[in-house]
Amino acid sequence: KIMYKLLNSLGLLFFIPMMNLLNDKGIISSLVFINGILCHFSRAFSFKYWIIIRNYDILCNFIMGIYIIYYSNCNPIIIYLDFLSVYIFFINYLYYKSNFLIHIFGVQLPLSIVTYLY
Repeated sequence: KIMYKLLNSLGLLFFIPMMNLLNDKGIISSLVFINGILCHFSRAFSFKYWIIIRNYDILCNFIMGIYIIYYSNCNPIIIYLDFLSVYIFFINYLYYKSNFLIHIFGVQLPLSIVTYLY
């Protein structure tokens, strides 16, 4: 069961090639990766405060998404993919109990593309 919960973190691999501390794209990718690891591992191992960590991760991702939309001059592709991934995240959470394939390909992949295009 722990391994199944950790499968949700596989999509974080999409962010590794963009990680650095030299520019905002690299910093955002680094934050997404670190927060994602903390979030998914705390859930998989049922840490006492995993819900707080998850909510922190969601809030950070939301803020970074708004930042990217704003500083990409409201690029329509970025806006579409950003909102699509948020929609899929909620649908997956509410109706599919966070299916790892939906999370990886419906949330993490589009968000990594958004970050790459930024």
